[in-house]
Amino acid sequence: MTVDLKDRQPDSAGGGCGEADTDFRKQSTLVSRNLLVSGRRTSARLEPDMWVALFDVARREGRSIHEICSLINESKPQDCSLTAAIRVFITAYFRAAATEEGHARAGHGYGEVKYPEPVSMPRRFTLRNGTNGLPWR
Repeated sequence: MTVDLKDRQPDSAGGGCGEADTDFRKQSTLVSRNLLVSGRRTSARLEPDMWVALFDVARREGRSIHEICSLINESKPQDCSLTAAIRVFITAYFRAAATEEGHARAGHGYGEVKYPEPVSMPRRFTLRNGTNGLPWR
């Protein structure tokens, strides 16, 4: 059976081709957060685990996520979106920290690849210096 997409009406959100598209958008797992990047307000949509990883990077480096994202924005290629650059940065950051000893402690390399358990995303976090990672106190 073939379906002619020209006969289907776009959904109410515009840009889709029916109820399945609308249901898919409603089930998005991406979380949108506001950021101050180089003094300008913007937002990024990332998976909850990516936000947790970004908060971990900020905590480890003693900087706010705004500062980290500003640094990422300054060093990313011109044609790369901020969201994609954040994902690449997080991956590169943790790959650089990965060692054979760390992989062995985590049980990697024994042929049993397991998908990591979901982690809860903090609404706020506190750095070692007592701030919450924001540029203001």
